[in-house]
Amino acid sequence: WQGLFHAISGFNNAGFTIIPNSESLSIFYGDFLVIGVMTVLIILGGLSFPVLSEIFRSRNFRLYGLDTKFVTLWSLVLWIIGTLVIFIFERQNIFGSMNTSQQFMNSIFHSVSARAAGFSTVEISLLTDTVGFFLIGLMFIGTASASVGGGIRLNTFGVLLSTIFAAVKGKESVTAFRREISPEQVQRAIAVWGLASMFIFIATILLTFTEFT
Repeated sequence: WQGLFHAISGFNNAGFTIIPNSESLSIFYGDFLVIGVMTVLIILGGLSFPVLSEIFRSRNFRLYGLDTKFVTLWSLVLWIIGTLVIFIFERQNIFGSMNTSQQFMNSIFHSVSARAAGFSTVEISLLTDTVGFFLIGLMFIGTASASVGGGIRLNTFGVLLSTIFAAVKGKESVTAFRREISPEQVQRAIAVWGLASMFIFIATILLTFTEFT
């Protein structure tokens, strides 16, 4: 029953656990099979059903649509960067009691989980401030559109980065993978980013006020 529950919770990026005497998935911090399976389930749920469908239909990256290219590319980039940041800053901190392979496995897991599910194998409050702030950034970006995760979405993130690159290069139009992104999509991405930023700013002020009064 626990296996079924956590498989569904992992794929749905829900982050709920029902394991007795365990903070989230901390009891499995050294179990490569459980953590590996949960990592894969979180990834599949966060890629979105349209992206998964296109990936299964074709293995040729050049044939993918723009959304699928954005999602697969930036997912891979964020997973790698997140893993390296967590591994570098936590190997002598909260991962200090683990061996190197466990440190690397847990770094991958938290890099994947931060953008989507919120599972953890360690006490999050004990992470270094650098990693904690970085994980906030990953949570803000989130997963792909039409996925079971949250955030401003990888698609939005990809459009925003393409817009920045176009502005830096002095281009009048925004392009990505040799395809032009319509002004409507650019405006929508900026609007999503702006509204999300304002909401988080206001919510943070309110939480800070309630925490210290």
